[in-house]
Amino acid sequence: MDELGAILDVGRHHGEGYEPVIDSDGEWIVALMNWCRSVTLADLGKIEKHVNTDEVFVLTAGRGVLIAAPRGDEPTDLRVVDMEPNVVYNVKREVWHGLILSEDGRTVIVERRGPETVARTPTEAHRAAITAEVEKVLAGETLPFPPVSKLVAVGRHEAPGYAAVIDSDCDWIAAIINGGSPSVSLTPEKTMAYHPDTDEVFVLTKGRNALLVAPPGDAVTDITVVPMDLNVAYNVKRGTWHASCLSADATMLVAEGRDPAGVSTTLTPDQIAGIEGAVHDVLGP
Repeated sequence: MDELGAILDVGRHHGEGYEPVIDSDGEWIVALMNWCRSVTLADLGKIEKHVNTDEVFVLTAGRGVLIAAPRGDEPTDLRVVDMEPNVVYNVKREVWHGLILSEDGRTVIVERRGPETVARTPTEAHRAAITAEVEKVLAGETLPFPPVSKLVAVGRHEAPGYAAVIDSDCDWIAAIINGGSPSVSLTPEKTMAYHPDTDEVFVLTKGRNALLVAPPGDAVTDITVVPMDLNVAYNVKRGTWHASCLSADATMLVAEGRDPAGVSTTLTPDQIAGIEGAVHDVLGP
């Protein structure tokens, strides 16, 4: 476990509220935000903006609402965004925003380390402006997407394989990987890769994944198969060989540095044979 800890960080948070779980070796962090009183309509604690960073939100369980308001000295003209599961919402820097979750709600957040934040306490007028729409979302209704493209960028990817969906104005991107592609399956041509210039964080939000990791070096040796838990952040450190074997129904969020350099190699038949049993144990029949 100590050797694995040198190449892989694991960030868990199952309690209430906000918790940073991964501090990358770049300038960004990954946090997990679960329901708590301050993200309810009745007790919404703050509406805030970040002067020096975008902020990504991904709803992974329950129902969620993003509150967005135009840039300015004070939050006005609040808009309600009905969050879809496994869709990436990027709140642009200096845009006022807040989050409301159902009691089973969970989100993944990516933002710059040490964000410069301005916060306001919501007024009764703020609450009155959003109450009807928020209550509809929390009751299970679906709202049309509001006209907030200048405030919130939305990244979707439903096809098999990898797609970068958000390029932040900081130094990181967000991507989605879906199962069903040979590139994320255990095939005779399976490859592993490493990034010499960035960590890479994976959060499995649906299905199963056998994460393959191996120590830094000129060649792949000592492959470890890591069964990924849902809604847990796994940070593969720079220079670490890695690959994923996803179930066909899986969806996984990725955060990494922009334009990462990559080195890849194809596994040998003996290496594939050495991990095949463990991968099948994770993925099941």
